[in-house]
Amino acid sequence: MILQLYRKDYDGEFVIVKSSIVGGKRINEKEWIDNPIINQHISGRAAIIASGESRLGFNVKMLEKHRGGLLGSKKLQTYGTGSVYRDMRVDFFITVDTKKLEECIALKYTEAAVVYTLGSNCIKYPGEFYLIPHNVKYTTGAMAVWLAAFDGHKEIFLLGFDGQQQNGYNNNIYISSDDPAKNIQPDDEMQIHYIKTIMNTYPEIQFYRVSGQNKVDTQTPEEWKWCLNFKEMTYQEWISYCDI
Repeated sequence: MILQLYRKDYDGEFVIVKSSIVGGKRINEKEWIDNPIINQHISGRAAIIASGESRLGFNVKMLEKHRGGLLGSKKLQTYGTGSVYRDMRVDFFITVDTKKLEECIALKYTEAAVVYTLGSNCIKYPGEFYLIPHNVKYTTGAMAVWLAAFDGHKEIFLLGFDGQQQNGYNNNIYISSDDPAKNIQPDDEMQIHYIKTIMNTYPEIQFYRVSGQNKVDTQTPEEWKWCLNFKEMTYQEWISYCDI
């Protein structure tokens, strides 16, 4: 179950920093982590950047300098997953992968972007990362979509969110063709389900999957097409719509 929650109602939360058994009872030591983010945006639009091959139809680096037309009325906030930090600076990056977090520190990426992760990682690397609110634990792609909804965006554009329809093939652009993992089809059913549930939970938000040259893309998960607040859009249409 996914609850309809918003940052405007969120002050912070307790996280468990230590757990022990005393006299047969579990004792948890907790630490309060404030909400340090006041996310103000004009357009109410967000782009969520994942790692599917359909993303290759657009140079995501362009989004770093996106101004969004007159007075920034169409400016996009960017949320990223996977290894997008290697390609561009997003406003918000989400990962639970320790190696990626350490790479973000080494690249000083945390100085340029908000990097969200689990409470345990925030405690392990103090001052570097931000807590994913409400201890949400979906797939990272779904967490990025949920965070954009949580931040109050009214239009959310999904880039690189591809259903895995080809047997024995992984369409993650960060996996090289000579990597054995390229021949292993990942199980994306959980992510597809989570994102559909987010769409149903936030019916006032319009979600778009942006891809390729054709408005109807075979890589679009069928489950999403049943959501009344979901549409498909080509990159050409999106670039015009958001004044990129």
